[in-house]
Amino acid sequence: MSNGDVVLNYHLNAGTTDFYWKNSKKISAFYSGVALSTGYLKGINYSSWSYAIVDSNQAVVTAVGTGLPTMKQYFTLDQNDSFLVRVEMVGANLSANWMGPVVVDTTGGV
Repeated sequence: MSNGDVVLNYHLNAGTTDFYWKNSKKISAFYSGVALSTGYLKGINYSSWSYAIVDSNQAVVTAVGTGLPTMKQYFTLDQNDSFLVRVEMVGANLSANWMGPVVVDTTGGV
């Protein structure tokens, strides 16, 4: 996904995204995380990810895994100098204590 100076490379085999600004990597391997009443889920804990275009400036990545609620990450590129990420959990009887659309937990990730 790209718009102006912003490029997001989503890795559908790992559930992570790299963010580039003016062709320079600024964030490596970020993912979304959600603290549910049943425990903390990382977007990288899923087994399958699919990508779909929502409209001209938005895409959604849907993560599924056996026994896990569905995680949807919405990426919006509506300006040439920024991006937005929104995370949504889909399932029955879900209660979230915390939702982090952009999580970086690797040394040197930013």
